[in-house]
Amino acid sequence: MTQFEQLELLYNQFSNLSDEIKKLIEKEEYNVAFDKLKYKDKLLKKLVNAKRTVNCNEDERKILQLIETKLKEKDQENIKFLIVLKEKVREELKITTKKVKVNTAYEKNSEKKTGVLFDSSE
Repeated sequence: MTQFEQLELLYNQFSNLSDEIKKLIEKEEYNVAFDKLKYKDKLLKKLVNAKRTVNCNEDERKILQLIETKLKEKDQENIKFLIVLKEKVREELKITTKKVKVNTAYEKNSEKKTGVLFDSSE
């Protein structure tokens, strides 16, 4: 296996990891996705170092550029998905905060009534 083929394998692993992270986020498995992101960072460093050491001809450089473009697009899609998710969470948080404020205000203003079931004033 040539160095270029090994580099292509690293790019493929990186791409598959991006897909896996997106699926985990969609399933709301954020902790696992976060762990995968840590691994993805390590893989990216490995990829950058490998790319520096591999001598590529012009055709191979074009192939790598195409792969990198696809990876960037995939990561941009993941980022957009996370931004939408963040906005949904922000809206839910606003609604929850309002409910808590209303409930707190109601509890402060309502008298706590304790009483007897029958009238003994006669």
